Amino acid sequence: MSISRLFSNSDLPNTKSFHGVMVNKGRVDVTCVGMGCVDSSLDDVYDTVDDMPVWAQERIAMLMVCKDGQTINHIGRRVDDSTFWLFSMGGE
Repeated sequence: MSISRLFSNSDLPNTKSFHGVMVNKGRVDVTCVGMGCVDSSLDDVYDTVDDMPVWAQERIAMLMVCKDGQTINHIGRRVDDSTFWLFSMGGE
């Protein structure tokens, strides 16, 4: 995953941690950033979004209908059509 695409905007989420998710030709690459990564429930790679935990699938689905750069509080941020931040509030 190109981590620079996740940090193209300076307004990082104010959360315990977040997951950078990139979907490329069906494959999903995940990078966790922050203090909560030790207990992360997400793997680094998935074959498809459907293989991810339901909470992550639901957040990605919500962000897919947003505009690039749009943030949904406590859910995540759509960076572009294939890159998302999923915010972690500690209960996932």
